This record gives sequence, structure tokens and C-alpha cells, in this order.
Amino acid sequence: KGNDMKLRYVADNKGIYLYKIQEYTYEGTPEEGSLVGIWSNPDQTWNFEFTEEGTFKEDGYFPGIYYEDKEAGTTKLMYNDHLEDTVLYYTVDGNKLIVEYPWRMVRPE
Repeated sequence: KGNDMKLRYVADNKGIYLYKIQEYTYEGTPEEGSLVGIWSNPDQTWNFEFTEEGTFKEDGYFPGIYYEDKEAGTTKLMYNDHLEDTVLYYTVDGNKLIVEYPWRMVRPE
């Protein structure tokens, strides 16, 4: 009560994507504004590893390539397999990476 919570969402004909906010930490000092490196969530076992060559791994298992749009504050993750391609919103603040990751919500019948 008394707290406002704002979440990003995108609707389509299958339902909506609800963007959940997650925070990751970089061990050491990242290059200013860069995603390159390994970012870990201290409360979970989740992580992202981004390379200078444009490849990534999510949680050490789901590989792919990524495309950054720094002006829009988005990154498109294009998985090699297993998961559909997705766009996440992000900000880098020092050694913190704040990610808004989309989760598919289906409409109840």
C-alpha cells in the first residue's frame, strides 16, 4: 500500500510480455556504459556474459548473439536455439546492470 510500481509491458495477439526488473553486478569495474563482461545476480544463480565480438551466454547455457541499441537502451538477444529472440531494456550504473527482461503472460481463457 502506498507504493507505486510501474512495469513495462507489450501486448500482442497471444497475450502480453511483462518486463520484470532484475539487477546484476559486475565483478570489478566494467568499461563505462558497456555490457561486455560477466554480470551476476547476487540473489539468484542467473548471469549474463557479453563479449566484444557480439556473442552472449545467459546462465552459462543459452548462447547467442546480441545487438545493442545504446540510444534506445535496449539489447536484442538472438538465441542459437531453445528460446525465442527477445529484446530487453537495460541501464548500466557503475558496476550495476539493471535489466527489464520480458516474460510471456498468456491470456486466460
